[in-house]
Amino acid sequence: MKRSSIRVAVVYIEGTNCEDESVACFRHLGAQAEKVHLKQLTGDAPAELRRDLDDYDVLMIPGGFAAGDYVRAGTIFAARLRSRLSKDLVGFVKAGKPVFGVCNGFQVLVEAGLLPALGGVMTDEPEAVLATNDSSHYECRPSLLRMENGGSCAFTGTLERGQVVTFISAHAEGKLLFPEGREKRILKELTENDQVVFRFVDDRGRGPLQSRRERLRRAAASGALFLPPPAPRLDTAAERGPGVRRRESGLRERPSVRRKTLLIRPSPCPVR
Repeated sequence: MKRSSIRVAVVYIEGTNCEDESVACFRHLGAQAEKVHLKQLTGDAPAELRRDLDDYDVLMIPGGFAAGDYVRAGTIFAARLRSRLSKDLVGFVKAGKPVFGVCNGFQVLVEAGLLPALGGVMTDEPEAVLATNDSSHYECRPSLLRMENGGSCAFTGTLERGQVVTFISAHAEGKLLFPEGREKRILKELTENDQVVFRFVDDRGRGPLQSRRERLRRAAASGALFLPPPAPRLDTAAERGPGVRRRESGLRERPSVRRKTLLIRPSPCPVR
């Protein structure tokens, strides 16, 4: 499939933000992207505005604070997806079409049971949760991630295993937790399934960081689902990278790690 033929639905509800930036990023890469309100997919919009999920090749849930993040981050958006769109979502994933959830989108899709989905495409109950950061407040800063995936992720085909990239972390609930007593088994299964895409590392590329918090703050993927807790849509242009002011002032970056700002590239469908 040609990149220009790829149709991307950036799905949002009240409280979502960065949907415009997400659409602009995909369009910059040559894909056909549009904002789609959830009501347009559930038939709760005028006939001329309705959309069918099957008409798209990529589904993205962007960041923000959907429905005010009441109850828990992403819970209300996830409940609406499950109650009105679960059959379509399961069919979309089974067809091998990429699903991309960023920041709040990660939280939404975890709450919807689409990740890690070890018990099926969409589990009846969430198998994980994104809890409040250990700092107890919103964190916004560059984060170094090391590419760990062996090739199953549809969105990281241009990266080499072991490569370190820079993402902007911007979230208050970014600590990925699994059920008590099952944590080690789930992490082992995720690794064996090649579902771990990135690991947080230090400024020399070493890792994974060994604190419990950092072990659990992982970006993970299952087949065509890619859900990074950082916010790459905030850093998709070189002039917006965290080192731009340093470079402009003539200061040199530490050469100890190869830094690169990741530009998300949608892969052709179907996904391997």
